This record gives sequence, structure tokens and C-alpha cells, in this order.
Amino acid sequence: MDLLITTTLLRRKSDEEIARMVARDLGGYFLPRRRTTLENLWRHHTPDKILVIENEQIVCHTRKGQRLFFHPGLAKIRIRCLQQGKRDWMVESLHLQEGDEVLDANLGLATDALVIAFITHRCVIGVEKDPLIAYITRRGLQTYPTNRFPEGSFVFPLIQVNVADHTEYIQKMPSASVDSIYFSPMFIRPKFFSADREALREIALHDFLSEKVIDEARRVARKCVVVKLNKDRPEEVVLPPGYILQGGRRSRVEYAVYS
Repeated sequence: MDLLITTTLLRRKSDEEIARMVARDLGGYFLPRRRTTLENLWRHHTPDKILVIENEQIVCHTRKGQRLFFHPGLAKIRIRCLQQGKRDWMVESLHLQEGDEVLDANLGLATDALVIAFITHRCVIGVEKDPLIAYITRRGLQTYPTNRFPEGSFVFPLIQVNVADHTEYIQKMPSASVDSIYFSPMFIRPKFFSADREALREIALHDFLSEKVIDEARRVARKCVVVKLNKDRPEEVVLPPGYILQGGRRSRVEYAVYS
């Protein structure tokens, strides 16, 4: 058994209905929780991952004890900073303007895509290779309570979630068909601990960049291609020449920009 879906010990009827739906959608196995602990579920059923429906939200538990669930996270803070007129280096690196069409090639939980949509007011094409992460993100975007973030609530429906390998997806796109393409590959050695990133790191299908996909992205993007980099660790991503670096001095990341 690869994927086990259950509920919290409270066993709300709505949670159980959602758990059954998720099991059907993902081809997993629904198991009523009863009074069973997560430790016993791991021990007796040996799944790869356990999805627990908590208050109608999907929470993925991993064998290493990580928890992954959808939430806008830093996107809320960044959007509020943008509303206050503060700089965002990703926004500046992508030269974002209202009406731009952007492809986010490493969607994850859509944190960056939400910020992009806030500026462009247009659908962001998201590509995520891992089907489970894509499913959690898609459902999260559809069900996130807008009253928790009213000033940015319009961005959630603007994120399009596609399950695909970004190299194959971009190769099939016509030349000059979007304004910008954004890559945010998983860092091999992160500079600081983040529970969200550690959970993604354990679950995600690792897909590091190649020169081939950068060349294809430059063919498809009208304005620019931007790659998020782990600052001072250039060995993690080998990029073809022709980019300029942007980013603040105190930032932990920087951006390689192909115009």
C-alpha cells in the first residue's frame, strides 16, 4: 500500500466524505480512523505516506515526521509588502506587469505563483511534476478560506495546476507563447530550516535544471526566463551563459535573468 487516507480522531462526517473522495482520486486506500494512532497506522499498514483530512484540509504525513499541507505562507507577507510599496526581487527579476502571462515551472505549493498572480491579475500556468503535491495544491487553492486573506483572495483562482515534467511541457509550447518563465528548483543544501521546504524535499520528485530546458524556455518566453538560485552556492545549478544576477545584499537567494 503506497497511500493511506484517513481522518482525525474526531471523525467528522464531512472529513470522512472528503477522505473517501481523495482515496478515489489518488488511487489510495481509505481507512476509518476509529481510535487508532498514527504510529499504529504506520506500523500495521506500512504506507509510503498517510493523508489525514483535518477540518476538510489535506495534511500529508511522511515517515520522517514531516507534515505538508496547503497554505499561502510567505505569499501573504510578500503581497502585503508589495501593497506597502516594498521591493520583491522575484517580481523585479521577472519584470512583471499587469496582464503578463507567466509559466511557473516548479509550482510546489504555489507560493511564488500567488505573488505573480497578484501583480499580473492573470492566470499563472503552474507545472508540478509530483502528482500528490499537485493534488494538495489544487485542492488548497480551491478551498482556502478567503476570509483569512481578503486583500489577496482574488489570486487563488488564477493559479492553473498542471501535472507534468516541465521539460516536456515547455518543449511542446509554441515559440514566444508566454511573457516569462520562472524556475525555482529545489535547493540541494538549503541555507535555513523551513518545515514546508523539508516536507516538500521529502515528498517531491527531484527535478534539477538542465541547459536543455533553459534553452527551450528562452525560445518560449517573449520577455525573460528567471531561475531562483541559492546565493553563494552556484554549483547546485549549472546554467548556460547569458544571464545577469539580481537580488538584495541581505537576501538568501538571487535570480539569474535571461532577457
